[in-house]
Amino acid sequence: MTIQKLDKNEWESYFEDAARAARIGEQDICITSGSITILASARLRSTAFDAQNEALAIDYQGGQFIIHSVSEIALHGWKGGTHRVTVSDTRGQEFLLDVSDLERSSRSGQFDVVAEAGEDSFPASDPPAWSGSSVL
Repeated sequence: MTIQKLDKNEWESYFEDAARAARIGEQDICITSGSITILASARLRSTAFDAQNEALAIDYQGGQFIIHSVSEIALHGWKGGTHRVTVSDTRGQEFLLDVSDLERSSRSGQFDVVAEAGEDSFPASDPPAWSGSSVL
């Protein structure tokens, strides 16, 4: 997988595009730093990069996570329905953002838990056939 480091002048437009994609599709986000899981999984609402304060705001269902003093952003590309982005701050802390496009994940063979449960219960959820005739 090729890693692409974004130039500083591309950061704001990249996250504006990401915010538009989050509003259009169904996306979940997972945030980790080293071995620590900061956010296991939540529906992504929007992202915004504040160039003046060099801060990245990630709005998700249930809250917001802000990375201050961003020094580097690298894109890892798509793998199995997940887009991976590494964000580093000036203190050397690295945050890994995994954004899962639920539609793309399902096309690549990974299924949404609710959709999979619905498929598993398919025969049981069908009502019995009604023929309108009786046996004498």
